[in-house]
Amino acid sequence: YPPGYPTSIRVHIGRYRQVVSFYLTWLLTVHGFCTWEPGHDLPIKWKNLEHLVRGIFEKAEFYLPNKKRQEQYFQITNVETLQAIEYQEKMQFTSLSPIVSTTLQKYNGALRQHCLDYHNPDERDHFEKNIFANLCQKYQTVHGKPFDGDTTFSFRFDHQYLRKNRRKSTKLIHILNVSYYAMFAPFTVIADPALMEIGYSCGFGEKNAMGLGMAETVLWERCFG
Repeated sequence: YPPGYPTSIRVHIGRYRQVVSFYLTWLLTVHGFCTWEPGHDLPIKWKNLEHLVRGIFEKAEFYLPNKKRQEQYFQITNVETLQAIEYQEKMQFTSLSPIVSTTLQKYNGALRQHCLDYHNPDERDHFEKNIFANLCQKYQTVHGKPFDGDTTFSFRFDHQYLRKNRRKSTKLIHILNVSYYAMFAPFTVIADPALMEIGYSCGFGEKNAMGLGMAETVLWERCFG
């Protein structure tokens, strides 16, 4: 990203601010709004971003369809930029939207999508491997080349939190008539900082374009101090 430029935008519109914030961040990264090379002028896509933000200010409203496909309007109260964070090899996050990890399993002779359950010890390793593979795929999408950094990787939900909040840590999400079993809990990641940036900017797990997988960093002092 260009020095001094924000890497994400947060829009405050009541209880939907998290999903909208993540959607705009997804636009910035996956859809190439931030393509830039040192020594070159800012690309025309940054002007697209400028129009996007200016439009939000001018209209000062946002709408989302409900289950009946009816438009519900919300008043925008504030728009702010979020400065880039320093990515490290070990970081702790808390979920802002549920995290989904899926695989294919045979049911009655046919392959069907199965949502991995982190609460199930037999599926935890598969869950973790899927998260890593998904981050590598998104890295290639964003950077246009395969990930070739450090492959040391660990993804662990806070087991103490899971024991105390089993119901609260799982969510059943319905998207386009499909149900997804997802996790919603604090977690710790050990990874190459480049993959850490992808997870924070684009989301952890699957279905990020639908608002899933958003997380925010947690200060170590707050967690362990």
